[in-house]
Order: sequence, then structure tokens, then C-alpha cells
Amino acid sequence: MKKIYFHILILVIISGFLRFVFLDKIPTGISGDELDYVLNAKAIALTGSDISGLWSPFSLSTPPHEVPKAELPYLFITPFMKFLPLGLFSARLPSAFFSVLFVVLIYLIARKLFSPSQAFIIGLVAAINPWFIYFGRTAFDTPLAIYMYFLAFYVLLITKKNKIFLAFPVFFFAFFSYIGTKIIYLPFLFTSVLYVWNRNGKKDTKKYILFTLLCLIPFIFFVATLNQRPAAFRMSDINSFNRPEIANVVDAERKLSIQAPLTLIYSNKLFVFSKQIVNNYLGAFSANYLFLYGENSPFISLWYHGIFYYIDSIFLLLGLCALFKKNPKIFLLFLAVILIAPLPSVFSNVGISYSIRASLMFPIIVIFIGYGISYVVDLYKSRAYKIIVSCFISGLYLILLLNFLNILLFRNPIYASETFGFSGREVANYILLAEKQNKNVIFLNKPSVFVPYFFKQYLFYSDGYTKDNAQQISKIIQSGDYSIDNFKISDCPENIDSDTVIIAEPDAKCTILNKFDRPLSISRLADGGTIYRIYNDTICAKYKLDRYPSSISLNDLALEKLSEKQFCETFISDL
Repeated sequence: MKKIYFHILILVIISGFLRFVFLDKIPTGISGDELDYVLNAKAIALTGSDISGLWSPFSLSTPPHEVPKAELPYLFITPFMKFLPLGLFSARLPSAFFSVLFVVLIYLIARKLFSPSQAFIIGLVAAINPWFIYFGRTAFDTPLAIYMYFLAFYVLLITKKNKIFLAFPVFFFAFFSYIGTKIIYLPFLFTSVLYVWNRNGKKDTKKYILFTLLCLIPFIFFVATLNQRPAAFRMSDINSFNRPEIANVVDAERKLSIQAPLTLIYSNKLFVFSKQIVNNYLGAFSANYLFLYGENSPFISLWYHGIFYYIDSIFLLLGLCALFKKNPKIFLLFLAVILIAPLPSVFSNVGISYSIRASLMFPIIVIFIGYGISYVVDLYKSRAYKIIVSCFISGLYLILLLNFLNILLFRNPIYASETFGFSGREVANYILLAEKQNKNVIFLNKPSVFVPYFFKQYLFYSDGYTKDNAQQISKIIQSGDYSIDNFKISDCPENIDSDTVIIAEPDAKCTILNKFDRPLSISRLADGGTIYRIYNDTICAKYKLDRYPSSISLNDLALEKLSEKQFCETFISDL
């Protein structure tokens, strides 16, 4: 038993360091989905409802005034937000915590299926895996949902007889933790139950059938009430051969073809749709995606690094072959999960997003990789061989890990600064400086059916949601009049007083902006391009400003800790 605790301690230290270091700075901002979860979790902790005051976290629905998402992640975040101020560290703390637990969980699953030494290697692979690290530093809902799926499987794995019903609440939480993985809920449930039932000698068949039927309840309930749910809004995201885009492809192919019978057979909506489905599915297994560049979406990829390391490809193949040879039942279980995983990406017409929607496969691939490494290490019984090979492999992974950390911590914050809305953080900090000088700030933005992203950014970065103003904020959201303290979101004001600053996008068309000759700029860190213009500024104009941000240090990314002079001279530009 001492060895298992030692292994867990090592895994917690390594994975904890990689997820918590610079968590208050990297990623440099917070995205829309993350904001919704964190702000609503803060509201639940303080008031028992969301920021609109119209939603209960126990309704198994999603809050109004925002894009429908998963139903329960708010509850997992709420305990952390009860006593912590709003900020990047507190926002990502729950995810980092669950990511560390996920590494331990993979180790425990592997220890149940393999030897302790093999399990420890698998745990180490999970601890340093790029996907686990990257998403362990965000507040997205997907990693939490995948964690719950694997936790449900682990509970089934270690329980027998009536105790298997302890896995039901975990499956329940898994189902309501991410909207995308609802598609794979039933296949994963059936696969897990079938494997565990077979592993336990096909005993207690009635109990496993009853357990499966019980786990069908969340799915049936969701489908039966779908039309009354905000999630029905997302039904248009489901891929279908009746989409206009499919018809446009068919028309284009037929126009550029010689008229022949084969054209009608191969250029029709069903064939084009089927081809897209196959392409979407196979794309999840692309070597370019997995090991080289990741995805095009900046939210879920670093662009210059894959989900796994280069060397993982070798150990993955070895692990697949070795496990198939030594334990074909476990191999088939894992293969089934991998084949199930890409289905949410296949049936979505809103991008591909394998890193989010196909993420069920990544822990399994990690297990295969770790198994492949253990196979190489244990190939010969010689102690000298094991030490040399272990040191060589560890050295290679250390080099690759440092390269990944260099991209994540030092390059990505600059070339992809807007991935998580860093400019919104700059604007929020500017507004706080204006507030200290009794200046009013108007942010030009068009009306929307959802709460403006920037209003939520302001509340978050200013730690501006409290128990005292919770009722005021709920009224603001319900009325759509986004004005609080010295800050207001407006379409286009006709007049302003001399103490009012206007922040607008470069292409904003508002006649009042013509009154001001020389606006300042908030620019992209990557290329100095203007993101927002600041009109009627009296805060930063008195400092020596550059034409674009340059020589950014890691400490500069802690905006809220900078002095007014440091902030203005570092992030505000004078073109």
C-alpha cells in the first residue's frame, strides 16, 4: 500500500506543478463559455441562482441570456467560488484540481487493469500530456465531463453486486456535464457495463441489466423534455444532409461535370453528406492533428503543437500491438471507446473541434502510450537495461515537455493573445483606472439577445459581482440596460460630457467619434493591429506611449497588479 501512495504523491506533484504554475497569467484571459460557468458559479455561491436571477442550478437546464451549454458544471465550480474573488487563478482552479484528480484516476484504472509499475508509467504519461495540461488550465466543461465518464467506469470496475449502483450518480453527472458528449453516453454506458459484467464472470446479470435501465433515465428525460429546453437552440448544430451547404456542394459538382449517369449517382446530397461524415470521423485520427499541429481553432489548440508528443506515436503503436497480444479483452474495450469518441465531431456542423468533442479517446490513447513505454522498459530483465532505457526515454520526454511549455507559457500568450480575449482584460483594467479618477466609460456595442461578452468580462476582471449588487446585476441583465458604476455599454450616444471616455472598435460608425482627433489604441500583442480605440482619454495620454506593445514580460501579464504608468506604457498605444 505504501507504493500506491508514493506513486500518487509523485503524480500529484508533477501534474499539479504543470497545471498551477502561472495559472493567474496563462492563459492570458477568459473565453465566453468559461465566463458563463465561472460567473454563474459565483452567483450560485452568493445567491443560489445565476447572474440573471432567473435560473436554479438544480433545474437540469441551462441559464437564460447565454448560449445553451451543459447543465451541471456550475455546481462543481461553486464550492471554489464561495470564498475566492473573481480572477484568472480562481476561475481555472477547479479545472486544474480536477485535472490532477484525472491523472490519479487514470493511474488507478491502469493499476486495476495492469501491474503497479505499468500503471505508474501510464500515470506519468497523463501527467505530462499536452491535452491534459492545456485543458487543465482552462475552465471548459469538456475535461470535467470526460473525467466523470472515466470515474463512472472506475466505480463499475471496483464494485460488485449492489455496489455497482454507486456508479449511477456518476453517470448522471457525466451526462449533464457537457452537451457534446450526450451523443456518446449510451455507447459508453453499454460498452462499460458489458466489459465489467464479462470481467466479473457474467454474474449478477439482473443487477447489471437493472443498473443499465436506471442509467437510461437521464437520457430519456433529456430527450423527452428537449423541446422545452434551451438546448433545443443547439439542434441546428446537428449535421444533416438537408443542410443548404450540402445542396450547394452538389450543385457545384454537377455544374462542373459532364452530364452522365455516374454524376447523378455520386453527386447527390446523400453521397456528399456521407463523404463529409467519413472525413470528419477519420480526421480525429490524423497524425497531423494528434502529433504535429493540433487544430485550427485557437481556443483548443496551440497551433504549433499536437495533442501528443512526437515520440508518443511510436509508443502508441507498440502499446496497441503489445496489449492486443497480452490482453485482447482490454484492448477491445479501449478500441471500442476510441471508436465511439469522434461521434460528437461527426454529427456537428459547427466546426470539428476534436480536442473538445472527441476528447473521450485521449485518456485511452494515453493508456496505450504508457503501456507501450512499459513494454519497452520491460523488454529485458537486466537491471542495467531498464535503467538506461528509462533514463533515455525520460530525457526525450523532458526535452519535448520543455518545448511544449515554451510554446504554452512564453509564445502562445503573444501570438494568440486574443484567443481568450486579452484585449477585454485590458479594457476592463482601463475602466478600473478611469473609475479611480471619477471618469465615465462608454463601450460601444450593438444590442444582443445574450448578455454582452464584454459586460461579463468587466464583472469578472473587476471582481464586480458581489452579494450586495447581485440583485442590481440581475435587473440589468433582465432589462438589457448594461450600465453599472462608471461603465456603460451603449449603441451610439448622441452627446457625452467632458469626463466620459468612449471605447470602440476601429470600424465603429458613430458620429460623436468625429469630435475627437487622436484616439489611443488597444492593440494586438502579436502584430500591433488595433483592436479598440480610446476616445477622449485623459488617463494614459500623459505617459510616453509606444506605437505598439513590445517586449512583454510574464509579469506584465498580471495587469491588475501593474501601476497606472506601467499599464499605460505597456499596453496602450499611440498611433
